[in-house]
Amino acid sequence: MNWRYRAKTMDNTKITGVIEAGDENNLRAILSEQKFFLIRAKAVKNSKLSSKFRKRLTFRQLANFSRQWSAMLSSGVDIRTSLQTVRDHSENRVMKSVLTMLYVDISKGTDISVAMGKFTSFFTPFFVHMIQVGEMSGNLPLVLKQLTVYYENEDRLERKLKQAFQYPKILLFFSGIVVLIISFFILPLFANLFNKLQVPVPMIIRIINFVTSVIKRGWSFILFGVLVFVGGIKYLFRKPKIKKAVDQFKTKVPIYQRFLISSLTSKLSRALSILLQSSVNLMDSFPIVIPLMANSFIETKLHQAFSEVLKGTSFSQALKEVNLFRSDFLEMVKVGEQSGELGAILDATTAYFDEQVLDNMQNLVGLIEPTLIVLIACLIIVIMSIVFFPLMNIMKYRF
Repeated sequence: MNWRYRAKTMDNTKITGVIEAGDENNLRAILSEQKFFLIRAKAVKNSKLSSKFRKRLTFRQLANFSRQWSAMLSSGVDIRTSLQTVRDHSENRVMKSVLTMLYVDISKGTDISVAMGKFTSFFTPFFVHMIQVGEMSGNLPLVLKQLTVYYENEDRLERKLKQAFQYPKILLFFSGIVVLIISFFILPLFANLFNKLQVPVPMIIRIINFVTSVIKRGWSFILFGVLVFVGGIKYLFRKPKIKKAVDQFKTKVPIYQRFLISSLTSKLSRALSILLQSSVNLMDSFPIVIPLMANSFIETKLHQAFSEVLKGTSFSQALKEVNLFRSDFLEMVKVGEQSGELGAILDATTAYFDEQVLDNMQNLVGLIEPTLIVLIACLIIVIMSIVFFPLMNIMKYRF
């Protein structure tokens, strides 16, 4: 029977989770063994995990977890004790709960990868696959070190991407605020002024005032409509055909295409290098890394390449036929195949592709920033001309 419980640790930190136990007394004994004090428990008919356990850890959290666990195992600490130690030092309540459930499952003799398989959305499928590789090869500490490097690089790249797009986001946000202030507060004042001076209000100002008045009167209905529209768009984008069409369109946008392909090439080479250097053959590695692409169109293309590899086509030739990757990457793959050191070559070239991602990102941001500035300047010029040209005519007429 599965029990959903709430307990507290020695330092009064409250944790929750789901554990299999015979009855409540058995559950209490299991938690007491780990120095947890049961607060309340409820029997559940199924072991479906709470939504909080389905929220993926960040790259930084995965890197920190891998580093701590690897250090403990490399020091000769057994798996159960190392998990317990990492859990006790974790400040993340959800992580504490997950590691508690892992500890209980492993204590019952369950394989680590099988126990973690319940939390693939929390740890990511790739992480669980790598744990399975380390468990089967007997090199779990080494695999965890490789995962640490992998997720540190992913975290570094992700933070640089967020930092690069931060300025355009701020610019767009404050520009929107300025436009709203002008539309809702400034233009109505000028409309009243024109009416007092018995001057015809420009058509564009009347249109904007009409739109803003409609928004003020029916903002709740408009907000509901926007939420329904956004929800509908998200629902449609979950449809495989539509999602694939959108993902394919992303690969056709000239500037964004370079950034996308560079990013996916970097991710593919890094993940493959870890698997290949962990003694996982290419046939087993390729299906594991394909879902990391997070682009259904490219995933389909890679599945086609994998099918060609199964038929006997070389890996480099199969990648070339899908017509996605740059020639320099394909040449490196070809050299790696011929030398039998594909994993090492991919590992050595990952930093190069990371730099390509950053360069393409800077080019993309460099195009977005001036475009936004020009559009905002044009918008302000249009609004100001709408207001000030009639005022100038009034001044000429009066004086």
